[in-house]
Amino acid sequence: MMCSVASLLARRGASTRGAAPLASLALAFVLCLCACAGGQNKTSGQVCVPGRSLGCKGSNGCSGHQVCKDDGAAYDVCVCSGDETFTPSGASSGLIGAACLGDDECRDGFSCLTSTSELLNEQGPSGGLCTLDCANNHDACKQADPASECIVLNDRGTADATDDIAVCFQVCRLGDATAGDDKCRGRADLVCAERTAGTGVGYCRPACRADQDCDERHCNLSTGLCSDEAPKGEPIGASCDLAAPACRGGCIDHGSGYTECSGVCSLHTPGCGQDTVKGPPYDYWCLLDPSNRGGKGDLGYCTQLCDCDDDCGRADAVCQPDDTLKGDSRRKGVCGSLTFASGTPRPNLPCR
Repeated sequence: MMCSVASLLARRGASTRGAAPLASLALAFVLCLCACAGGQNKTSGQVCVPGRSLGCKGSNGCSGHQVCKDDGAAYDVCVCSGDETFTPSGASSGLIGAACLGDDECRDGFSCLTSTSELLNEQGPSGGLCTLDCANNHDACKQADPASECIVLNDRGTADATDDIAVCFQVCRLGDATAGDDKCRGRADLVCAERTAGTGVGYCRPACRADQDCDERHCNLSTGLCSDEAPKGEPIGASCDLAAPACRGGCIDHGSGYTECSGVCSLHTPGCGQDTVKGPPYDYWCLLDPSNRGGKGDLGYCTQLCDCDDDCGRADAVCQPDDTLKGDSRRKGVCGSLTFASGTPRPNLPCR
């Protein structure tokens, strides 16, 4: 359904260097790295002996211990007295990708990038994000949390990796999460985005749903981050120019000259700038799948919903029936072009 995307924070692919997965942002993370890691076991190829415990210093200088993981791939995080209260998974686990209001809500060695932060081009992730600076040591992520990976957000235009802006994100796979899966820490404001198109493997990146996720700030549908400035421009569903989009989010080209304003969202869920607390009916829905293989909670793009043709507000659009939406959104269809790419008229719902 979607052919190309402009001005949206969601690149289909990203490399460990030279790419900026959080596109269009001039990033300036300033995070403190303090992780304990054991030496390489050259005989067995393991980092450490499973079950072995070592003394370590936490991010606040506290004395603690860390235990080698069962597979010997890395030591677990440094645990000080009181840190054992963290839950083993989920949004309150204190692990990479967990929600936080401050560093004390993250495991020792991790830092909290708060929603009020201005380090992401004066924007921050809704709900906060426990993370770790990995610019000078890309292995630091897996050593601290094997389910994470170092992502270079900004290489500053140089070949020198030491000046990169890079932090740890939880890794993930596209598709509906299975029971017990800690995918994206179960957070509604994180989405799994492919790093390289077609692989199905990605990382959990921020995607606020609406202002409700950003406290006193505003949800930017172009970046998925919280900003002091309210979004300006045309709403989701409006026609737009790919070369110069004037949308609150970004512009999507569906082909055959039909474009629409859209935004970053969590696939198969509401949001898209609406207050989800109030509940349905919703005017927009996260329905467009850039990977064509995503499941609920993966990266998606917003589109306009409708009950009849006039709701779309465009002479070149009709309301195509979609029975799958009735239960969740309480809408009858989705706005789309008058015809399919083949020229066949699109099914529609005339207003009576």
